[in-house]
Amino acid sequence: MKIAYSPCPNDTFVFHAWSHGLIEGAPELEVTYADIDITNGWAADRIGPEVMKISYAALPWVLEDYALIPCGGALGRGCGPLVLTAGGGTSRSHADAMPGAPIAAGGTVAAGGTLAGGTDAAGGTLAGGTDAAAKPYVSAGLDVPYGQQDQASDKALVPAAGSAHAHSGAAAPGADPSWLSGKRVAVPSERSTAYLLFRLWAAQNVPGGVGEIVVMPFHEIMPAVRDGRIDAGLVIHEARFTYPEYGLSLMADMGAWWEADTGLPIPLGAIIAKRSLDRSSIAAWARSSVEYAWEHPAQSADYVRSHAQEMSPEVTSAHIALYVNEFTRELGEDGYNAVESLLGRAAREGLVPEFDLALLRK
Repeated sequence: MKIAYSPCPNDTFVFHAWSHGLIEGAPELEVTYADIDITNGWAADRIGPEVMKISYAALPWVLEDYALIPCGGALGRGCGPLVLTAGGGTSRSHADAMPGAPIAAGGTVAAGGTLAGGTDAAGGTLAGGTDAAAKPYVSAGLDVPYGQQDQASDKALVPAAGSAHAHSGAAAPGADPSWLSGKRVAVPSERSTAYLLFRLWAAQNVPGGVGEIVVMPFHEIMPAVRDGRIDAGLVIHEARFTYPEYGLSLMADMGAWWEADTGLPIPLGAIIAKRSLDRSSIAAWARSSVEYAWEHPAQSADYVRSHAQEMSPEVTSAHIALYVNEFTRELGEDGYNAVESLLGRAAREGLVPEFDLALLRK
């Protein structure tokens, strides 16, 4: 069975057991490592592997052909994207970010496939980038046709792995979201949960709306805000740990806003499978892989570390602890309610195509 997921620690931790043949009765996996922005495009174009990790925000475009698998994905609390500025609209920097000192990438890939620069032990592909030991980045925001990952340009390479850190409120002390009115805001993708949450938040908090949305590779956003080329940036992944190093200030936490507004967890990344496949079997194999990872965390350590690239061990552990939770094992009613609330609300406001919400559970 072919599958695509990111090299982020939560994904490699979750799928380590299945991808290494440790789940009884599960088919062998042929793994492609791809940033979620790439898999969003593959799913929308009806290409790519049978099973993929995509943004929950991308589901309205693909549910006719792909089923949502109710485990293996990323939902949670205190893990939403952040709006950062170089001081505009804020009175001080947010001080509770966890410092994550990067370490040099190195070593060999423990499992997963042919990379754009080498081959590892078990046969998969890294989309749009190169071996982590040689160049610790993977492409995002690139239009990479499935099967042509090695042809992607190095010009838009970004850190593949990410993490998050919980913040206490929707806006930092002293923050004034109205400052964003008419401003230029950088986002990492147009069809991501992060951008969808930002649009919903901005509709309530930014009078007249922002002036311009600029899509740029993830790794360019914080330097662009710092250097004044962009007024504000919407960031995800390890930026929750590292933005103070750029001298940036927290304007607002989209996840904290969502939780305060709805009381629900934040839907981030979803596992989908082609509807021609047995949804219940895939769910059972994914669930078993999650449970195996929790029962034997040391067994996945080398695999996770080999793909974590420049993350420190502390940031890697925090990433897994935050993103791999009970919603990963089983979406459950709270999880389904969160997804239905987010996408139903977005559809009513014209931010995503209208679709049959019942397809989320079929």
